[in-house]
Amino acid sequence: KLNFFGKIILNSYCFILYFFNIQKMPFEIETIKKKEFNYKSHYIDQDSLTNPIPEMLKKRDNSFKIEDSFKENIKDSYNMSLKDNHLDFQNSKWWAECIVDIKSHLFDKDNNIIINNFENIFNINFKPILFELSSPIKENKSKFINFISALKIINQYHSLSDLIDDSVLRSISESKVGGNRCVIYKGQRLSERLIRYGYYTSQIIKNTNFLNNDEFIFLDLGGGFGGLSRLLLNFNNKSKCIIIEQPEICSVASYYMKLNFPNKKILNYNDLKNNPNKENLFKNKEFDILILPNWYIEFIPDNFTNLTINTTSLGEMSKQYSEYFLKNIERTTKDYFYSNNKLNSTEDVWDGYGHNQFSFKKNWMPLIYNFSYTWHQEFLGKEITTLSYPYGKFNNRITKKVHDAGYKLAFSSKFNSNKNNKDKFSLCRNEIWNTDIIEIFNQKLKGNWD
Repeated sequence: KLNFFGKIILNSYCFILYFFNIQKMPFEIETIKKKEFNYKSHYIDQDSLTNPIPEMLKKRDNSFKIEDSFKENIKDSYNMSLKDNHLDFQNSKWWAECIVDIKSHLFDKDNNIIINNFENIFNINFKPILFELSSPIKENKSKFINFISALKIINQYHSLSDLIDDSVLRSISESKVGGNRCVIYKGQRLSERLIRYGYYTSQIIKNTNFLNNDEFIFLDLGGGFGGLSRLLLNFNNKSKCIIIEQPEICSVASYYMKLNFPNKKILNYNDLKNNPNKENLFKNKEFDILILPNWYIEFIPDNFTNLTINTTSLGEMSKQYSEYFLKNIERTTKDYFYSNNKLNSTEDVWDGYGHNQFSFKKNWMPLIYNFSYTWHQEFLGKEITTLSYPYGKFNNRITKKVHDAGYKLAFSSKFNSNKNNKDKFSLCRNEIWNTDIIEIFNQKLKGNWD
């Protein structure tokens, strides 16, 4: 952690080293000529390195290659997802232009994937900045401009150290998949997007039971190439992931996630379409990573995911798409919804569907509600499924309204036991009184008074 004066000293020191070339910089800028990355040799202050080496910072085996059959799967999934799309929604003008641009770089006129562009996805100049922010060092930029870009990222790293948990901040590092070129600092390959994903990851870890549930399923709506999902899977390797995206970007996510997790069971749309037992696939959770086109979200079972994530894209879609997704987010999510979106999305290129326009139907208790460092409205809601009647009083009219409002259980203050056939909206429970001695209090907690 560095305070304001510490950052001034660090920046001044780096400028002196840059212009006078006195000694090695405290960071390194990757170039196309230097493709190897070694955790320890890239940082001058060895005592500041994390020990043991976090998983994401270890040198990866780059010998794994995607099989031709998986490439064909990517292609077939893309073509089928376009063909089977039953939604007749109009997207925002900006996103429609972005999709045309992305498709032109990733697929030829016969919709075959252009594999060389997949391998260098972060070095292509796309209209959206989805990929650009993961590769801050540009070969077409001057040495000085790249130096300034590196300093900017290092300053961001230290500025957000008060917001991002240390266990996350010191463990994250960019993947080499996609040919990105990063700033190497404290043994980590850093980019602006990585640090942003680190912030989201830290918020999720601190405010949910993500690390304490080996069967945790999260859905990343608009998850891009899979950068955030990759971080989350590294922190909880037993969790399962669903990425919902535009068909073109699903193709990139499939390629990226396969190279990052070669031993995980990754399924694309083609795998689900040709599976006669899709219900069992979801019921038995027979996958590690699902990568599916945007319209498939309506086929995800009810209350299937522990957490649904959306960062920025709900505020960039057409209102029609955003309302469609919000409806399915509430239907499929049983625990948490994390959103980081524009407050009102009033720019000319958007439809004006920001966080303030989200029409929630479920009862969400806000665990986080503030502006994030990106100046978006940050919201983490936990679904509220139970209700306690005021003073324990209720009648049939009240229980119906409670049911219609989406609650699953409601409690009175009647003293009695609850049998299996008991009405879930008139459950009994024991009251805790301020006159209870500690022995009685503990008995009530254990259920001895039920």
